Amino acid sequence: MPRAGRRTPNGVEGYVGVALIRAQRALRQSGERKLARLGLRLGQELILLQLADQDALSQSCLAERLGVEQATISIMLRRMEKAGLVRRRTDRADARVTRVCATRKGRSLVAPVHRLWREQEHDLLKGLTDEDKRTLGTLLSRVRANLESRKASHDGRA
Repeated sequence: MPRAGRRTPNGVEGYVGVALIRAQRALRQSGERKLARLGLRLGQELILLQLADQDALSQSCLAERLGVEQATISIMLRRMEKAGLVRRRTDRADARVTRVCATRKGRSLVAPVHRLWREQEHDLLKGLTDEDKRTLGTLLSRVRANLESRKASHDGRA
């Protein structure tokens, strides 16, 4: 890959952002294939893992933890409810709050999801040294922080 910022004939190959997009796309496609083996869609495994850590989370808490909009989490939960993976109920203390609980079927997928994530992590980091892995994690965290601080300043929050 050419140095970052160096333009090539098609004009995009030298951009780190393009490399990140392509890596993310490959990671997503691999994850989708693996999750399909469990009957899950991408993102549903994250909900099950959140509920395994703390069941009966509010729908809004799940959306916040996953970094998605309320409408998105609602659609995801509707699909999961239909598949028998979760159930939603109104909070007894506050009728405005919807609580989400994993069903027995949903809980039975937690261990296979962890195995899948370990497999995905192995595939993702194959050929990297421990130092490479630490460096990659550090750099990606910095890139994310850069983008989030820029978003915050554009949103008027910084």
